[in-house]
Amino acid sequence: MSRFGRRRHHRHNAPRRRRRYRGSSGGGSGYGFLAWLGPLVTVALFAAVFLASAGQNGGLACVEPGARDASDIEHYIHQYTNEQRVLGGLEPLRHVTAIDDIAKAHSEDMAARDYFSHYTPEGLDQTARGERAGYGCTKNYGTYYTHGLGENIFQYNGIPRCDNSSDVARYTVSEWMHSPGHRANIMDLAYDELGVGIAFDGRGSMYATQNFC
Repeated sequence: MSRFGRRRHHRHNAPRRRRRYRGSSGGGSGYGFLAWLGPLVTVALFAAVFLASAGQNGGLACVEPGARDASDIEHYIHQYTNEQRVLGGLEPLRHVTAIDDIAKAHSEDMAARDYFSHYTPEGLDQTARGERAGYGCTKNYGTYYTHGLGENIFQYNGIPRCDNSSDVARYTVSEWMHSPGHRANIMDLAYDELGVGIAFDGRGSMYATQNFC
């Protein structure tokens, strides 16, 4: 017998995340010889808080969403996805550059043409897009076989400016893990390969795609 299955799951349109602000206030006045130290103390405290904040953000100042390095976010999404699998007693997913390219192309297409779907405006799903790129995903289990890529997509609006790449990736994977369909893809025993693609639309939104084989 044979089984032909294209794995699809509904998209997960993430709710707007509450913005986090990091700030501080400091300074004061003294008496006698301490009075003139007030401005210096204020400056010193401001500098210390700035340096501490930079350290928490990977050494980078707060930036607009599109100024982040997409490859860093992709790396962390792969890492945190595998952490979830290992916690669940599963093998980690191998990184496959060819699948990265498929995922990246879909994220960039969604960002450029302002849509959010597993299907392109032309009606191509993840498996059709993969085949068009020259990558098929067929697995033979002896008594049956499967064909087709799995896919998770995510649109992140309102990314906090002071979140670093690791923060953004961890939040993305967390949202997928809290959605039954997306979690099922991440924790699917049949998958052993993963590609991740990130794109920004220039309007403050990030598009993330995971493709599984």
